[in-house]
Amino acid sequence: MTVGNEEYGRFPLNIDKKLTITVDDETNLQYNVLVIENGSADIIEASCPDGICEDHLPISKSGETIVCLPNKVVVRIESDKDGVDIAA
Repeated sequence: MTVGNEEYGRFPLNIDKKLTITVDDETNLQYNVLVIENGSADIIEASCPDGICEDHLPISKSGETIVCLPNKVVVRIESDKDGVDIAA
């Protein structure tokens, strides 16, 4: 996963996790809530005005992405060298 073109983290899809990603846009703090469960990643809440990232279906296959343009958050599924799918 990246925030503002910088890597934020990599999280395996086989371990359930809930993350709140905070983004400082110089005027106030913005956020996205990412949930990883049942082998997929989903943004379930966001402070962005359009909510497109919240409406996106959960992703689970290598190459799929969820993008929040206002908050500059990109969640991408990729396979690591061992074949484990991760949210990167």
